[in-house]
Amino acid sequence: MCIRDRNIQQLDATMDKMQTELDDKTEAYEKVKVEAIKLSKQLEQFQSRVGQHALKEDTFNKRVMEREEEIRVLRAKLTEMTKELENTKEMLYYKSKEAEDFSNDLQIITKENQYVNAELMKVNQAQANLCLLYTSD
Repeated sequence: MCIRDRNIQQLDATMDKMQTELDDKTEAYEKVKVEAIKLSKQLEQFQSRVGQHALKEDTFNKRVMEREEEIRVLRAKLTEMTKELENTKEMLYYKSKEAEDFSNDLQIITKENQYVNAELMKVNQAQANLCLLYTSD
């Protein structure tokens, strides 16, 4: 074999080796490309989920703030109603005392009325006795 044939064979072997390396690198590049596309899609999905969760969080926070406002309003109403209840209890206590005083006064007046009626009956009886005494003479 001549040098030229040997050089051609070496060159051919080098080209085959380079072609194999190129094929291996192309295959590796395609795998990396596929993996990059896959990761890119996953990233988009995660970003979409993050956006959805952010919207849900905003909605949730808005609802929490609304509920907190409702609670604040209800607490204010409760405080107002508690004061009103205390005022009503106090008024009821005084009205109850007033009614008790009226009841006591009524009992006293009733007893006085009974006494006056009894005295009146005695006077009427005495007057009737006197009338009988003067008319029988």
